[in-house]
Amino acid sequence: MLKSVGERFSELRNRSGLTQSQIADYLNVDQSYISKYEKNERQFSVDILEKAAALFGCPIEYFTDETSEYAPIPFALRAKSVTAEDLETIASINKIALNLRFMEGLLRGGVKNEREDRIKCGSYTSAKTIRRRYGISNRYLFPAS
Repeated sequence: MLKSVGERFSELRNRSGLTQSQIADYLNVDQSYISKYEKNERQFSVDILEKAAALFGCPIEYFTDETSEYAPIPFALRAKSVTAEDLETIASINKIALNLRFMEGLLRGGVKNEREDRIKCGSYTSAKTIRRRYGISNRYLFPAS
């Protein structure tokens, strides 16, 4: 059975050991909004979904596409309490890690299907943008036939 968006969000939140209140503080919403979202009674805006995806280290497509896969980015945090600022830092680190996965995928042989590869790698930046930004031409991404 396919999981709903709220169920996927709840699963990621529970797996990360965060409370609804902590997530609400990080996303700048009320805790009841998180509760209703997890029960599929409310919807998140794209901005909030992007912020949540960064925190959990998954592509935004994980919330919107039932076929999208998720490869967790493990991290350890030693703290008695976690603040919204701590979660901002974790999200920033996850963005770097996701883009690193994407770049490693490019170096392993290129991207023949950009959308599929971005979903697998969890990248927020398209291969086209990476090529333009770093001056990489297609001849370096694909082996000669």
